[in-house]
Amino acid sequence: MSLAAIQQAPVDVGSPAVSVHLRTTGATLQQGRSLSDIASEPDSPMDTEATEVEEERSVGAALVEEVNGHKCDFCSTPLGANTAGRFFRCGGCDSRPTVLCEACCFELHLCRPDHEVQEWNHSLGNWVTASLDTILIGTRMAVHCGNCCVELGVPGRGIPVGAVQCPRCDTGVLCVECCAEAHACQPLHHLQVWTGSQWEMATLRDIGFVYQMGHGGNACAAPTRLSWLMVISDQSGNHFLNLRYCNCGKYGVDGETSPGKWLQIRRHGWFASALKHARVCTTFKVWPDVDRLD
Repeated sequence: MSLAAIQQAPVDVGSPAVSVHLRTTGATLQQGRSLSDIASEPDSPMDTEATEVEEERSVGAALVEEVNGHKCDFCSTPLGANTAGRFFRCGGCDSRPTVLCEACCFELHLCRPDHEVQEWNHSLGNWVTASLDTILIGTRMAVHCGNCCVELGVPGRGIPVGAVQCPRCDTGVLCVECCAEAHACQPLHHLQVWTGSQWEMATLRDIGFVYQMGHGGNACAAPTRLSWLMVISDQSGNHFLNLRYCNCGKYGVDGETSPGKWLQIRRHGWFASALKHARVCTTFKVWPDVDRLD
């Protein structure tokens, strides 16, 4: 109904509701606000927020209702909040998202590790991103080292606490020995350590790795007895690294002297912060970024 029609419609002025409305409208008009201004006012922030909350509840309720009435697209196992098993959704298996029970999802994705799988979370009432390695496959079979194939945990127990992986190398889960060996010539990689519930950032120093200077990470016939902690700034971030210097005569009579240490650092492509007792280095790859900041 338009504003003009409302103004022309007969009104029972004697009713209590109309009396209250007229008193309110009269006070508003006395403040210089017309009926058109009142009609064009936007909703208050509280009304808008309440509307958004109601819409979110409606979407969540629709999701729960849809899932509870669904079955696995392969074995027709009933899915829903009252079932004990977990179920997943994969958008890479078909043109439409495929809802799968745990067993079917495991069988279909043994050879499809690149698919993005989501797991239904009953508490949130929504789909959450799942990792096939840590959530699905790790709960059904034993986890093996990606290099030496040694069994890292008990089948069905998932990834053991302390297992490591390197996101840059992309070699999968590794035992500590293989991880240290694989990074003998790659000391500036960040690692991830499994805590039992999630992957946390770690360094090679955390797994006892010591880098050998002077030989590109290879063994030295006469390394220094002690190791030094070095902080190295690279494009990938700051790295805390334990290292030993070469003392086999390749860099002078005594590799433990300050000139011998500085020369080893320099030839490795790092720039030491001091000629004597350097504890901080930067890689030459960082310098162009520093120049752009200037």
